[in-house]
Amino acid sequence: MTQRVTRLEVQMEHVSAALASIDSKLDKVNDKLVQLPTKADLRSWQWQWIATGVGIIALTVGGITGGLSLIAHFAG
Repeated sequence: MTQRVTRLEVQMEHVSAALASIDSKLDKVNDKLVQLPTKADLRSWQWQWIATGVGIIALTVGGITGGLSLIAHFAG
């Protein structure tokens, strides 16, 4: 009976060590998950890029229109 208890104690020490290893790995995974962007972050970034693109297009079209207007004014 004592041998069986001793074997169980040794096995429990191994189980405890394995759980500690799993726990440390889980903490690393949780740390990485915290750093990932959320769905709200991605949606916000999407709208920022859309607004930036629309702004660039508006400046480009305005610049071309203004330049052509200036050329037409001096041409005649």
